[in-house]
Amino acid sequence: MEENSNKQELVDSLAGVNLFNGLDAGQLGMLAGHFRKVREPAGTVLLEEGVRGTALQIVLDGTVRVFLPADPENGGRPAEVKLATMGPGDLFAEYGFVDLRPASASVAALEDCTLLQIDYHDLHRVLDEDSALARTFYENLLLLLIDRLRANDQELDLFAGF
Repeated sequence: MEENSNKQELVDSLAGVNLFNGLDAGQLGMLAGHFRKVREPAGTVLLEEGVRGTALQIVLDGTVRVFLPADPENGGRPAEVKLATMGPGDLFAEYGFVDLRPASASVAALEDCTLLQIDYHDLHRVLDEDSALARTFYENLLLLLIDRLRANDQELDLFAGF
């Protein structure tokens, strides 16, 4: 009985994430069977720039920061570069899911947080099994990435507000 309530809790959590908009209960249930819930304390580095990730991660509660770490000793960045702060419903490590390359930024927990994680290989396997789920997932992922690019464009617009 507890396993069913845990799975339903995961389904409910996934249903609240924009990445899974338009998926039905059966599709969410199929995905939920592959997710795990992980609690991480504040300060934990969850993903390191230059290291290949292995799981797509969704913030369930708490906040995380996305940044480029300082590396002055090796002739790199003189100071950390803050890129974003993410909270419930936001996801990270999606670039690595798509291109299987090392992370382009680091992510750390700003406060104690709960994450939902799904191994890249498990996610690919689920998407390969259900073309309708895959189509909706990739459309939502594309919209999410476009929204981020548009927000970044606005942030970089030096003439905004004139």
